[in-house]
Amino acid sequence: MVDAVDFESVLRSKRILNDLPTVTERYFDGRYVKEIQGKLAEEYVLFHSNRICVITLAPMHPILTEKKTVTSVDFKIGEVSRLQNQVSGKWKRGGQQLKQHSQLCEIHCNDNSVYAVYSCVYGRLVEVNENLLEKPHLLTEKTWSEGYIAIVLPPLGSSDVQKNALK
Repeated sequence: MVDAVDFESVLRSKRILNDLPTVTERYFDGRYVKEIQGKLAEEYVLFHSNRICVITLAPMHPILTEKKTVTSVDFKIGEVSRLQNQVSGKWKRGGQQLKQHSQLCEIHCNDNSVYAVYSCVYGRLVEVNENLLEKPHLLTEKTWSEGYIAIVLPPLGSSDVQKNALK
């Protein structure tokens, strides 16, 4: 089982200067999610003190460990398109409601493999990373910054509960 120490060592290896932490290290507390309802997830949820959760691939995801080439990211799941998510105001009204097992997107690789990405936390979908539509390589090149998948806002009072439920 992989723990947060492994993720932190990966982040440290991405530092520009060894003695300066990355933005992700400074402001986010990460939690590793291996599976969601028995399905392989290999994702990382980055919790910010303002309740925002950033969903990314974990360092152990097959796309990263096997150095696959991502060809596309599809945010249309069945009849629902995550790209049509519309939020407004301070409380992010109108955002799509997500459960932990809600699928956010599918990632397609050049070897014809397809990986589902899940929310891992419940709350409102604030945004999906539309840059991945034109630049899917960001998922592998800048996984914990420009290559994030989505941002989710958990309900008031549940962010810490969800963070503590994930190891």
